[in-house]
Amino acid sequence: MSESNQHNQLVCAMARYVKEKHPRYKILYDIQEYPGDSVPSQINDFRPDLHAASNDKNHHIIGEAKTTADLNSQHSEKQFVSFITYLKGQDISSFLLSVPYESAPKAKVLLYFLSIELHTLTTDFLIFDECDWWQLKQSSWHLT
Repeated sequence: MSESNQHNQLVCAMARYVKEKHPRYKILYDIQEYPGDSVPSQINDFRPDLHAASNDKNHHIIGEAKTTADLNSQHSEKQFVSFITYLKGQDISSFLLSVPYESAPKAKVLLYFLSIELHTLTTDFLIFDECDWWQLKQSSWHLT
């Protein structure tokens, strides 16, 4: 399935962020610039838009980009649950969600409740809203 230009821009924003914050991590993202480029492996039947890991594989980052129309779909929620559950089993983990600006409030509520429902004490949650990065800290969102 061909992704929208907006979706690809959101994926690229996550990749830039991870490259800037973690320049030595191995980063795979689901945009093939050249034939044969590697893409992230599936996790519980879903392929994340981005998967990065430290060289010692202690820190795993999963990123997912969602357009406004896709954010509230049942498929998206299943993906989020699958990826967050996977991350709970890692030593150090981060879940990134990249959304259009107008979808950020809804994304923040969704991830906040998923973090409670899935009992994620060690996973770091971040949202990119096309302008800023937000991090969930002690039950509220803060600019990073």
